[in-house]
Amino acid sequence: MVHLSRYIVFALVIAILAIGSIIAGYYMLKERIVFNIIGNVSISETPRPFETEEVSEITINLNITKPSGTAVFENITSIELEQDTYIMFKALSSNVNGDLSLILSGQAIISNATHSYRISMPCLLNINKECYRVMMVIPGYDEPMKLPKGRYDITIILSWNEAEGSGRLELKLAMTTANTQD
Repeated sequence: MVHLSRYIVFALVIAILAIGSIIAGYYMLKERIVFNIIGNVSISETPRPFETEEVSEITINLNITKPSGTAVFENITSIELEQDTYIMFKALSSNVNGDLSLILSGQAIISNATHSYRISMPCLLNINKECYRVMMVIPGYDEPMKLPKGRYDITIILSWNEAEGSGRLELKLAMTTANTQD
């Protein structure tokens, strides 16, 4: 067991040094510094960065009666950020009953008197339809996005296309936060 731990630490040190060499070469640094990182690992149960302590649930009633359309839920809620904070929107789960098909996308607008941020959320839910999106990283949807401290109003815009049939859909969309480390 002790030998296995030493091999793991040795492999990690080599991997870190190799990655550091690649990065230093990539940026063509003039000075080269090697950090030999050796340590013990002891993982205690800590919350993941994007787990929330307080969860508010808001129900949005979306009635779709046309093949395509948009619904705006203006200033549906607000959030107070005590410090600079990373946020991220994610579709957590969905449930569909009936014989229906559609593509559902969205936008979140987070704003106050001095700042306004628009987060696109393409392909939130596609039922029996193909959904194609631009293959780029979207801050606030594909990766965390940093917001300065302050109070923000949140508007949700939902758009659908190619809707057919009838049934019921439920989509759980979450906005998660994590305090900045810098």
